Amino acid sequence: MREVAQRIASAMLAATTALGCATALRAQPVVEPAVAAPLPAPRLALFVSGNVGRAPAEAFGGIVVRDVRAVSLEYEQALLGSSRGGVAWTPALHPALGMSGVPTTDALIFYDCVRNFEPSATPCVAQWSDRRTATAVALEPFALRAWRRIGRVELAVRPGIGAALFPRAIPIPEGRRLNALLRLDAEVATALGARQRLVVRYGWWHLSNAGSAPLNPGVDVLQLRVGVTRALGRR
Repeated sequence: MREVAQRIASAMLAATTALGCATALRAQPVVEPAVAAPLPAPRLALFVSGNVGRAPAEAFGGIVVRDVRAVSLEYEQALLGSSRGGVAWTPALHPALGMSGVPTTDALIFYDCVRNFEPSATPCVAQWSDRRTATAVALEPFALRAWRRIGRVELAVRPGIGAALFPRAIPIPEGRRLNALLRLDAEVATALGARQRLVVRYGWWHLSNAGSAPLNPGVDVLQLRVGVTRALGRR
């Protein structure tokens, strides 16, 4: 009888222990695996831009180019982050990067004049009366956009490096057709709908031949850019 009682007690203890473990497991919350937030959908943008004020070039102290304007297409692919902020790769194609007032006469004539007058003096600038518009095709493959969303507004900065090919040497005949393009823009964007955004940028553009020509009068421009972006895909 003692052995039977011990077996019954052992069975009851085992059953109670098993019931307690099952109850404890049932009471524990189920932890779902963490799922990373999806990156924002790729975007395509169209921009138009023009310089704010005059476009100076360092050519013996003279104002060489009058205006710089551009039409640009830009692609944006998020690299990291979420809809609240992050970093994206933003290569751009500038099919029409135009400079107006590019001189076609020899810069050394202007230099001889500047030696006898003050830089940018009217007698010197008048010698460069033959001015035309030069329009380049520019590609900007190395560009990033870092942004932060605050409500319906996005604040961003966008540095970029590329190259521009003009039909003739700019900004003076002693320059080069192929010039480096450097950009640094500050941006404000706001949603126009579920997929569109209105973007306003203000920034510094620099064009120069990087010392590859006998003369390197770099052009520095402050550009105001306005554009519209649209999300691609179904997200």
